Amino acid sequence: MSDGDATRATIAGLWHRVALERQRADRAAAIAARCEAGAAGAPARLRDTRLRMAALHRRTGERHLTSARLQALHAIRLQAWLDGTDPRAARPAFVAAVGAALGVPSVLITLHGTRAGVGVAAASDRTARAAHDAETVLGEGPSTTAVSSGALVVAGRQALPRRWPHYGAAMREAGVHSVLAVPLRPREGDCAGALCVLGAAPAVGGDLVAASDVVADALARAVLQPPHRPDGDDPLWLFEDTHFEDVVHQAIGMVTVRFGCGADDAFALLRARAFAEGALLGDVARRVVDDGHGLD
Repeated sequence: MSDGDATRATIAGLWHRVALERQRADRAAAIAARCEAGAAGAPARLRDTRLRMAALHRRTGERHLTSARLQALHAIRLQAWLDGTDPRAARPAFVAAVGAALGVPSVLITLHGTRAGVGVAAASDRTARAAHDAETVLGEGPSTTAVSSGALVVAGRQALPRRWPHYGAAMREAGVHSVLAVPLRPREGDCAGALCVLGAAPAVGGDLVAASDVVADALARAVLQPPHRPDGDDPLWLFEDTHFEDVVHQAIGMVTVRFGCGADDAFALLRARAFAEGALLGDVARRVVDDGHGLD
């Protein structure tokens, strides 16, 4: 299948999912309306229960509508790229559509694996990619804190270097002066990763915090966990255009074999080398895989 055919298939799949999400939103809105109608004139105990159920379904409907908007925006951006005339233009990634929906260029989505910092990382641009590498190498930063605490993280120009001294210094050099990280919660009590927004402004606005919370909820509970999938499709296909940590995993395996250590120790060695060299973790891992860098 050619790149164009593959992209057209992706676009068709997106519009199919958009239609499903809109149907789910309509069903949730209809249930909410019935609950609200049933609350009128009902005894106080039943009225409160029905109103709570209505609010629950209203939130569910909004979640599916947000999911539909994100995927529709990605489809539109992919179609524009397909119809474009610049052969050097990179194919738009889904995470870039998330950034566009929030009105910001630099967005990072992390889905955590069994080792901290190694999983799936989707970066919208070079700034977000550098932020992820810095956080992985240094072991500190907003996504790490959001996942470990399960709470919203917001830091502006003054708080950034105080909360994460090394990460804050790296971000200042990258032109990032404010960060926002929202945990991705597929269910209560569970945190699968984080949505991180990086900004050049000295502070994070309240509107962006509210919008990011809505988007993170839709990502965790609809986009990445779509209910009743008729085709058994893996939602991680939405990350097909982004950086998967395959090369890091390969390098970890090579270090493990060469030095006879465990995977966690091998990962720590890669992080230490990246920090010592002032290099991106992915670049160090690529050199290890390509030519055995540091394995002598």
